[in-house]
Amino acid sequence: MLNMRSSRKAGSKGEWVLKSLQKEASSIEQEISDLQEENEREEVLRILEGYDFDEPFDEPFDEPQQEAEEALEALQFAVAMGDGQMIAKHCRDLNAQASRASGSSDEALFHLISAGSTLESALDRHTEDTGVVAACCEAFCTMFAGVVQLQNGEQIILDCMRLSLAEAIVAGLSQHVDDRQVQLFGCRLLTNLAVHKSKVLAAQDVCAAEVWATGARVAAGRARRVHANDEEVKAWAEQAMRQLC
Repeated sequence: MLNMRSSRKAGSKGEWVLKSLQKEASSIEQEISDLQEENEREEVLRILEGYDFDEPFDEPFDEPQQEAEEALEALQFAVAMGDGQMIAKHCRDLNAQASRASGSSDEALFHLISAGSTLESALDRHTEDTGVVAACCEAFCTMFAGVVQLQNGEQIILDCMRLSLAEAIVAGLSQHVDDRQVQLFGCRLLTNLAVHKSKVLAAQDVCAAEVWATGARVAAGRARRVHANDEEVKAWAEQAMRQLC
């Protein structure tokens, strides 16, 4: 009987000690938690100290990509609607973004590349519209200048160079002889096309490529004569003529 009582007393004492330790541990954990929260609050206050909440953010993280996507969608919609004025506007917007490309990862450049067929379609359907021809030719020049930074840049250029595009450029040059922008960027494109003529255009249709080359030489020669006092246009026209020979 005495042993049983002693056992109960020992058990009660052990339970009391255990509960006491658990209570103390819980109290310590709460203190640690409170301390962590206080440290976190102090860190947040330190970061925010001196921040002017009335000052707007400089730029959303994804703004460049969003702008490029919106410009491409707007261009595609304008082409579908046949609105020459809006085509020229959105083409210039997309081109301006791609012109600011700082490297081969720039989103605007990739969107401009993906707009290649849309640009060609716009150029083919609106060769009588000076604004569309100038904007599309400039965009293609920006594209070709940008893709050389890419590992597969040469292949992208070759994929874009179709006879239909080449013919549309010559048609645009022929219809807007007096427009400097059309002649400048048109002759730059003729130079790019001429460099790859035997590899790409002739492979598509030898006879058609030769007919195009003749018309392109005439267009470049005309640009050289009409803009004889413009050194930049003249230089690109002469370069195109040399490449087309």
